[in-house]
Amino acid sequence: MTDTPAAGSARDPRIDPATTADPTDASSTATTADPTDPPPTVVTATTADPTGTTDPTNSTGTAPPVAGPFGLPSTVGVVDLLAVVAMFLLPTAVLPSVDSPMIVPKLAVLVPFVGIGLVLLVDLARRGDRPARAGVVLAATWILAGLLAPSTFLAFVGGYSIDRGVIVLIGYLGLWALGRSVDPATRPLLLGAAFAALVSNVAVGVVQLTVDLGRSFLSVGDSARAAGLTPSSVYLGGVCAAGAGAAAAVAARARTTARTVVAVGLVFVASAGANLTGSRIAVVAVLAVGVAAVVVRRAGWRRGAVIVAALVAGLVVSVPGDATTTTSRTTSEAGAGVGTRTEMWRHGVDAWVDRPLTGWGPGRFREATSPRITRTFAVDEGPDKLFFDAHNGPIEMLTTTGLLGVLALGAFVLLAARRARGALAWLAAAVAVTWLAEPISISAASMAMLALGASYRGPPDPTPSTGSSSSSSSDASAASADDESVAAVGAGRSAASSGRRRAPIRGLAMGAGALPGVVVAVAMVWAGTHMLQAFEQADRDAVHEAKRVYQRDSAVSDLESQILYGDYGVDGSPRTLQALLESTQRAVDQDPTYHLWWIRLGTVQRMAGDLDGSRDSFATALDLNPWSIAAWYGIGETAEQLGDEDLVAEAAEKTCLLDRDLCE
Repeated sequence: MTDTPAAGSARDPRIDPATTADPTDASSTATTADPTDPPPTVVTATTADPTGTTDPTNSTGTAPPVAGPFGLPSTVGVVDLLAVVAMFLLPTAVLPSVDSPMIVPKLAVLVPFVGIGLVLLVDLARRGDRPARAGVVLAATWILAGLLAPSTFLAFVGGYSIDRGVIVLIGYLGLWALGRSVDPATRPLLLGAAFAALVSNVAVGVVQLTVDLGRSFLSVGDSARAAGLTPSSVYLGGVCAAGAGAAAAVAARARTTARTVVAVGLVFVASAGANLTGSRIAVVAVLAVGVAAVVVRRAGWRRGAVIVAALVAGLVVSVPGDATTTTSRTTSEAGAGVGTRTEMWRHGVDAWVDRPLTGWGPGRFREATSPRITRTFAVDEGPDKLFFDAHNGPIEMLTTTGLLGVLALGAFVLLAARRARGALAWLAAAVAVTWLAEPISISAASMAMLALGASYRGPPDPTPSTGSSSSSSSDASAASADDESVAAVGAGRSAASSGRRRAPIRGLAMGAGALPGVVVAVAMVWAGTHMLQAFEQADRDAVHEAKRVYQRDSAVSDLESQILYGDYGVDGSPRTLQALLESTQRAVDQDPTYHLWWIRLGTVQRMAGDLDGSRDSFATALDLNPWSIAAWYGIGETAEQLGDEDLVAEAAEKTCLLDRDLCE
């Protein structure tokens, strides 16, 4: 830890206002360090010794930094390495041996960071870090919203392969705290990890659109939209936006031709990748944030023209085959998807009015809005499709966490973003733009929160022992450099490093916080392996193994129901039918807000001869989704067996309105 210079000591030239250049000042002749540059030599004042020798310490009384691996200072530690690993793995982790191989591994990576991040967040808040204190309040509002939600358990845990809920949100907040706690020297490594994740995803995306992958877990099927190593094309769009924002910011300030060429190349890769996803908001984010980085960071007209040319060139890229690029969708599907989004945004606001303070619970947008959909939405979006997410960050938070959650989130974002600087800040900004029309996804959200935390350049936090500023030269130097330069490392660590004397205690707390997450992560992967086995082999024993981990998960119960349905079609035994009925009922009990589970229960009840129960189940499904074609068709079938001609006629009318091919 670098101590604050005592009164009367020599001024540290690193923070001399007469010699420190403002990187945003066009008149400044100083050159801002590029994140990929090696650490420059830091000149420090020395204290004369009466014997004629030189004091080996600098003017602040601390020893010069010791070189570590790759030329980085020895201050780079476990926290920093964890941040770099998280930056790469959360957008790229895949595991073919599990069901939902693109998302379960990412959730398994995220879970340990919930405990680690909470330890770091509380430690930062305890030492007076304002964004961290706002983060603690935000976490408390999320927990409150979950506790008061109509479906409390689901609001907290989400479910199998679902990246929503209180736990996931707190994991994102923990990643911010992790980024906030890194050494300044780690920022270039974080950028490198982000760029590696970008290139890996785009490379896989190109393969997906040019090679017939058959039934491989990497195949995108008939969508013809690249998804890379993420669960869907819109998730990859967020990763590409992140890469474009960071790369454009680096290119605008790169000091050498080689680094400029590399950064511009990454801009092209990100822009082309966004185009191949078919995500229009991703392309908007790539263009808007890329151009803004050129202007704000004053790249100059020649360099700026090259960067913009790379952005545009990426958009005109196409690959052989029938790939659905953003440019092709813009010309052939103008307006497609916009109407359904705006309708759901209106429903989200209407649902918020019903629960204005704490909302419906994190991740419960579908529960809040599905009973409100219209026939137009059902026809345009497709049969029985619902929005599990608002496809708009502010409305998602308003609907699911209420006014308290939105105010707390606004305070946190304001405090965390107001001193965000450098390429990592541009990365976070680009991802945020995509959240105006796409879901908040684990792939891009994790990158954004890590980057936002690491990009913070703020005044030093008070130490708990003295309440005075520590590492002032470090933070002033970092604040003056609008880049991921390692020039600041000679001055000490960022906010978290002021507590170096408490490092052993904090390390133990982080280990204790990570341990439950590691156990949960291993259990998730183990259960996912059995889920895949159950799905591929119709293995009921494998389902029972998965249920040992996901005892209250409706998706697991539904998978068991599907297997039993197939078994009943083979043996037709009353015992199998009874087991099928119990399984479908269990799925309904575990998540009574999902209309599909009620449809399946109604179908099985009709098979078992319980026509009144079947009619009631289909009616409940229609309460949850009034324009479900499967529910109307099912209730019509049951009504016909009951002899209810009025209900048969109503069901026939509704199914005809939803699908003209079903009209008599």
